[in-house]
Amino acid sequence: MHESRGVSDWHAKESHEVLSLFGVSEFGLSSPDVKDRREKYGQNSFTKKKREPLITTIYKQLRSPLAIVLVVAFFLTLALQEFVDAGVIALPLVSLWWWGFFKKVKLRELLTPWLVLK
Repeated sequence: MHESRGVSDWHAKESHEVLSLFGVSEFGLSSPDVKDRREKYGQNSFTKKKREPLITTIYKQLRSPLAIVLVVAFFLTLALQEFVDAGVIALPLVSLWWWGFFKKVKLRELLTPWLVLK
């Protein structure tokens, strides 16, 4: 990006040299400089992604071979009217889904405050 301005090795230079290469002072950019750079380069922010529907999240989490085997076993035991066994099979299946869903939601909650969303 800054190769043409001779700053490809900015990390190896003294701080005052780096500041002059990038055209800033030790106090940062002035308000007019910020405005000019925003006009030239655009806003420095992330684009908010659309949240995927709950059914898509469930589907993605149940695509693993273990989950597929558990789903098949669950429906087979239901068809055989073995309800206790079906419940025992459903427990790890629901746990697997809930754990993956919970991790995804918690990660989103942890990261959202740190991202500037548009």
